[in-house]
Amino acid sequence: SARELVADPADRFALYLGTDEHGLFYSYDGASGWMQVREPNLKEGRVRSVAVNPNDKCTVYVTRGQRLYKSEDCSRTFNSEAYVDNRGTVLLSDVEVDWFNPNVVYLTTSEGEVLKSSDQGKTWATVYRSKSHIRDLHIDATDSRILLVTTARRGIHRSNDAGASWSMILDDDKYKNFVHIDRTTHLEQDASSNYTWATSDYGF
Repeated sequence: SARELVADPADRFALYLGTDEHGLFYSYDGASGWMQVREPNLKEGRVRSVAVNPNDKCTVYVTRGQRLYKSEDCSRTFNSEAYVDNRGTVLLSDVEVDWFNPNVVYLTTSEGEVLKSSDQGKTWATVYRSKSHIRDLHIDATDSRILLVTTARRGIHRSNDAGASWSMILDDDKYKNFVHIDRTTHLEQDASSNYTWATSDYGF
């Protein structure tokens, strides 16, 4: 099963495909042909998320289980120690790179945490705890300080200051007629960020 499909922000022909059982694949010709990465730990298992540095297409971040893998040579090799969560039951659910300042990288966890690195993954700090499994982190298309996260049972949370403070903007208390709208999964925006679409157990 395909879980994640990501296009390189600087090269529309470069695609990365994360799967549920067979790790990570990539295509550099717009999906005409696909290759599996050489990294043994990324040739099997579930790859939940992939992110590419918009200023350096050879820098790629991949989450699998409790580990964040980082490649700086166009997926030829990966550092499997970019981030490791030593709690056995916690999974890394999403990774995103700030398009305005690619030194900034965000990670989310199944424990509801948002982690932030300001040095391309060398060091990390927890900037938020949502108290519910985070499924998706989205960086606003026009202002990268604005972050949105979807959670399994606590709706959508928003930060306007790159993770320093947060508020809940979509939950059952605000939309009482929409059953399970707080069980959110994915976010998308248009290029102007005027429109945001969210999927939830209630609907679209």
